[in-house]
This record gives sequence, structure tokens and C-alpha cells, in this order.
Amino acid sequence: MILSLLKAVAYLSLPVVVPSGLRYYARAGLYLLSLGLVGTASTFIAAVMAAGGDRFSACHLVARTFYLSAGSLLDLSIEIDGAEWLDAAGPAIIMNNHQSMLDVLVVGRCMPRKTSILSKRSILFTPLGLFMTLSGCIFIDRANFESAKRSLNDAAKTMRDRNVGLWIFPEGTRHLSNTPGMLPFKKGGFHVAVQAGLPILPIVTENYWHIYHKGVFTNGVIRIKVLPPIPTTGLSASDVPDLVTHVRDCMLLALKEISTPVQSSADVPPNTDDNAASASDEHTKLDDGTTPISRTMTLSDRSLEDDEDEGMVMVRHPDDKSHS
Repeated sequence: MILSLLKAVAYLSLPVVVPSGLRYYARAGLYLLSLGLVGTASTFIAAVMAAGGDRFSACHLVARTFYLSAGSLLDLSIEIDGAEWLDAAGPAIIMNNHQSMLDVLVVGRCMPRKTSILSKRSILFTPLGLFMTLSGCIFIDRANFESAKRSLNDAAKTMRDRNVGLWIFPEGTRHLSNTPGMLPFKKGGFHVAVQAGLPILPIVTENYWHIYHKGVFTNGVIRIKVLPPIPTTGLSASDVPDLVTHVRDCMLLALKEISTPVQSSADVPPNTDDNAASASDEHTKLDDGTTPISRTMTLSDRSLEDDEDEGMVMVRHPDDKSHS
């Protein structure tokens, strides 16, 4: 009933009814409202599932619920190429390029069962804190490098000992541009992969500038491509730089292949991959103990985004009863 009512309201965002600028804010508001409603219900869902001994499936259920509700409400869907690798790869370090708040839809569509979240500690004190605690979330203090490093080491040990995997955004922050590109990758997740001896499973989301960017939020299909897993067996810390380059090159090639061409606009300068890479030299990296790369989005864009997803890592727990 609530979803039907919201969907009726969504029709107000049609360009024949309201100006495009208002349409953008109307659809963004509905998206965030959906996120808020599902987030509110998530605490109850997590509590019930924790009581039933299946707490680590809560994130999967909540994410999928959000995908189905927000996707239906705003006429957005995810099309997957290479979905067979999601199951065939087994426990893996899942790496996904990060563009905007719409990436939550990708997570909702692809997140495996038995998944919880390794997230910055500050989220513990937000409305999502209770849900994340009940669903088995592991919190990390990113302001304290030594503490964050210990948390990543503990994550690697858990993955190795209990046969689990991770979902991570290796860019560390959002990068939304009118041309397909990615920021340089941070090395933390790669060190975890090498320590745990698990393969890296790249998931590439097309550049969806044609669907969402400042002033534009329309309906459509977002395409993603799951690449074959990249093994890390036998690698050491000295191999990480080459591993980072190889994974990023594979993902960047796939990103350019699947992205819908967008006509450049005079008032939107292209942010090419080379520009992003050179600009990154002026910023320090989280895995080196300093601040993350600054965003390419404007302040007005950030007001619609949830800052708490920066550096978010998701921990996958395959049928692991010892975690219950």
C-alpha cells in the first residue's frame, strides 16, 4: 500500500509535470525516502533474524528489499552480465567501482547471502547503528590508523579461518563523471586478499551519467559486468602493487566497454581517467594512514549523498554457523 502510494507520487517527477530541476530533487527525495523506510524496518528484520540464528543474512535481505522497492518506485533496474561468477567464485574479495548513492541498488541486486558489513565506527551512532550491530557488523575506526590496520588484519584472519569474503569499493570514495573512469585504487583490500589467499572478483558498474548526475535523475537500466575471479594464491605483499594495477586495468577496460556513450557538454568538463590519476598524487591514501581522496562531486551533489558509505566494506559469511 505504501509502495503504491509512493509510486503514484513518483509520477510527479515526469518532465511534462514539473521542470527537470525539480524532477531531479523529487526523484532523489523519493530514493532517499525509500532508503530511510527500509532502513527503519531493517532493525526489526535484523532482530528477528538474529533471534532465529541467521543474523548474517539480514544485510542480504534488507539490501534486496531496498533494490526491489526503490527499483520499482523509480523504474530503475540492474542488468547483470557474468552473473554465474557470483556463485562460481565462492568466497572472494568483491571489488566494485563507486559512483554515487545509486550504487546501493547494485549492492542490493548482487549482495550474496550470509553477508554483513565492516564499516566506519561513526555509523554506530546513527539510526543504522542498531541494525548493523544486530546483523553482525564489524566497526572500524578510520581516524586511528593502527586500530584500522588491526581491524583489517582481523578481517583477513576471519576470512582465512572461516572461509568468508569481502565486498569493497577500492576507490575509497565516490567518483561520478560524464566519461567512464575510476580513481586510483587503495591497497588495503588487496593486502587483505593476499593475506587471506582469496581471489578478487571484480564487479564493474557502467558509467550511469546518462541516468544520474547533478540535475538529472531519470529511469532506466544500469548494466554491470562481473569479471572472472583473479587468484591471489602464492602472492605476497610485494606483489600487491602489480595486483592493484592488473585489477584496475581489467575493470577500467570493462567499464569503457559497457558504458553508454554520453555527449560532452560545454559546462561539464570531462574528468578522464588520466586526469583522475594525476590529480590523485595531490591526495594521500587511507591505507597509508592519511585522508582519502577528495570527491569529484560538487557540494550541492553531496547534500543528496550519504557520506557514511565512504570506504564501506562488506563481509561475506557463507553458511558459517559458528558466526550465529
